[in-house]
Amino acid sequence: MKKIITILFAVLLIAGNTFAQRQGEHHHKPPHHKMLSQLDLTDEQKAELETKIKALREEMKSQKGTDMSHEEKMEFRHQMVQRQKAIIESVLTEEQLAKAEAMKAEREGKREEHMAKRKEMKEKMKPMFEEMKAYKEANVEPFILEKRLQLEREMKRKDRKEVDKLRESLLEIKSKMKDKFEERKEKHAEMKKGKGKEWHGKGRKGHHGKGKGMHMVMKKWSEENPEQFEKAVELSEKYAEEIDAQMNAIKEMKPEWDKEMGEIKSKYINEEDFENDFKGKHGKKHHKGKKGCKDGETCEKKGKDGASKEEMKEKWMQMKRIGFLLKPTEKTQTEEPATPQKRGGFTSSIATKVYPNPSTDSNTLEIEVPENGDYEISLFNESGQLVRIISDDPLEGGKHTFNVDLSDLSSGLYYFVIFDGKSKTTSKFVKK
Repeated sequence: MKKIITILFAVLLIAGNTFAQRQGEHHHKPPHHKMLSQLDLTDEQKAELETKIKALREEMKSQKGTDMSHEEKMEFRHQMVQRQKAIIESVLTEEQLAKAEAMKAEREGKREEHMAKRKEMKEKMKPMFEEMKAYKEANVEPFILEKRLQLEREMKRKDRKEVDKLRESLLEIKSKMKDKFEERKEKHAEMKKGKGKEWHGKGRKGHHGKGKGMHMVMKKWSEENPEQFEKAVELSEKYAEEIDAQMNAIKEMKPEWDKEMGEIKSKYINEEDFENDFKGKHGKKHHKGKKGCKDGETCEKKGKDGASKEEMKEKWMQMKRIGFLLKPTEKTQTEEPATPQKRGGFTSSIATKVYPNPSTDSNTLEIEVPENGDYEISLFNESGQLVRIISDDPLEGGKHTFNVDLSDLSSGLYYFVIFDGKSKTTSKFVKK
């Protein structure tokens, strides 16, 4: 009898939605409402299930928001399942249970057939996924990285250093969440062993992957490091115009990427076969209505905190800006030095002098800055690649001298670039 009780696991929700007739409230149809209707429940059985399940639902609701560990919550849910089984077993007759077992066997047969088709389709799609991945690595990711680097070049030095610290903190939270997620998977696998299907969270990306997953990471980060999150908000607002410009450039490329990715997809699978065999009747179905709205009513979508649709949209946009701001950047990045002026090989905004030129194992850079401030002095090769940061400390107005070791550099043309947060001054030299 225990073997087939599992099929009625959903009765907790089913009974609440089927028997409790709430006026003026919209509900989804429960997933197994047909099964219940085919079990020919008597009015007495319905009333008994309604009373007992309602009490169980209230007990489960009372546990929401309590300070329970994840393991304690899982154990509590397991106890609730066992009590549900006991309730069902006490209400249904042997004949009804036998009928439910036959219905379960039929449904499981269809499910296994569907999963076999899914597995076959996944095998067919492996080369497609590999080609799509190669396409993204060659076309999409470099473009996004270049746009992020463009933002980097438009930011002040001290803000870039602050972003590096914030990014490190965010990635630390992400790593902890991923480790905790993997730990939970192992614990759930042990708890679920011999008790039915594997844990439904297996293989999900939502907790530490992309898209909404990163949104969850930032939410966790804001809770554990509110001061750092507020700093990220401040920087995202400060550079909102620059961030939006880069994100819009990426958005403009999306139709082209989607088209080319679609062409890759069409080489491997037929769209109709994909819909029927891969998604099938078990594919995700999205409810178009709004919970809690009566028929004919227009309901405004609100967030959990009561925020309006516009406020939710602005909050989501803020998260996107922060996500782009904290996107990892390569340390060895390509950046075109500012074009030198003809006179002396450097611009006139900051006076510079390099000697000896040509240089061998070392040389000296002399600069004269007009005022106190943050200045970043970098060394670039002829291809525009960053070789090293010479100095990124605040400087007082006046002359400064830097002795630069060149012994590890190959022969060629190099540039010193001095960035004051607004403009750049370059000075070139030749390494023998």
